Amino acid sequence: MPRKRKRSSWGSIAKTGRDTYVLRWWEDAPEGRVRRCETFHGSRREADDRMAEIRVSSSRQAAPALSYFWNRYYSHDVARLRPNTQKLYLSAWRKAEKTLGPSPVSAITPMMIQEQMDTMGAHAAHQFQGVVKRTLDYAVVLGVISSNPADAPLRLPDKVKEYGKGVYNRGQIDKLLEIVRGSDLEAAFILQGCGGLRVGESLGVMVDEVTKHEGYATVEVRRQILKDGEACRLKTDESERTALVLDPYATRLCELAAGEHAGGWLTDNGLGGPCSRWALLRRWRWAMKHLPDGMEPIPMRNLRNSYETWMHWEAGIAVDIVSRLMGHRDVKTTLDHYDRPGENTIISRAVSAVGLGGRNAS
Repeated sequence: MPRKRKRSSWGSIAKTGRDTYVLRWWEDAPEGRVRRCETFHGSRREADDRMAEIRVSSSRQAAPALSYFWNRYYSHDVARLRPNTQKLYLSAWRKAEKTLGPSPVSAITPMMIQEQMDTMGAHAAHQFQGVVKRTLDYAVVLGVISSNPADAPLRLPDKVKEYGKGVYNRGQIDKLLEIVRGSDLEAAFILQGCGGLRVGESLGVMVDEVTKHEGYATVEVRRQILKDGEACRLKTDESERTALVLDPYATRLCELAAGEHAGGWLTDNGLGGPCSRWALLRRWRWAMKHLPDGMEPIPMRNLRNSYETWMHWEAGIAVDIVSRLMGHRDVKTTLDHYDRPGENTIISRAVSAVGLGGRNAS
């Protein structure tokens, strides 16, 4: 006896045995429109009721998964970033893809995001939240969800490692340069502490990009060297700039550039290629072990902070000018993250500004 099939304007019910029915329908899913079926055991009336429930449930269009918005939209934004920044974002997305990627965006809650962040270090959690937030922003813009759960006041894990924030003043920079004078990496340290270049930028300068002027030198900053020794574009468009090195550091830098008669990299690896960050770090660690009494070790990255601080507070150059020399978009970035004068320096400058430098208090 042939199966009895009842068709309607939505789905179908086919009897396949005693009190057994197969329900079939089309449904919108994150991957597109798909065919669904379900075997139901019960009376015909109960099968009709079940089909009505399915129709009501399916009429609420399924929200696409988080991975859909990454693949369709945000991944294209990431592809336009600098290579080093891309690596950070892609690493964060790989974590998000495993945990939240398959979830419909309408089902993602702040607690789901927080639970994943709690398994990471502070920096990784910050990157994770940022990638998830920007991916979900597309779901908000397209009207799939009304608000972004990643905008909730999520808590970053406690920092496992707190980087030192110490900086060197101009006198301490002089002592440091005496320690590394004559080494094959001296120029890189001058560019960082006396020119404000980032670590990777200080290794990416070519000999012909250093120009001597009366009392100063200019340095064309056009590329950076990554940890693996590969040369690539700079961090941001603003990072491509002309840096300033004042005398006496400018004179010494130009002497080092002049000594490289064959041209090429100002700081090379001895084989014609750029020096690696690892070699520079080894030399830095050696220098930190040979500091004079009274000088505390600082992370190498803080030479850039040192440059901003002594140029602003000791050389007296306006912070907006120093900000531009460092390749920042705005002064706020400079003041928030790089300007680190000590209390004595601030008081001394304030006293000098009002002409009290040589007076005795009455």
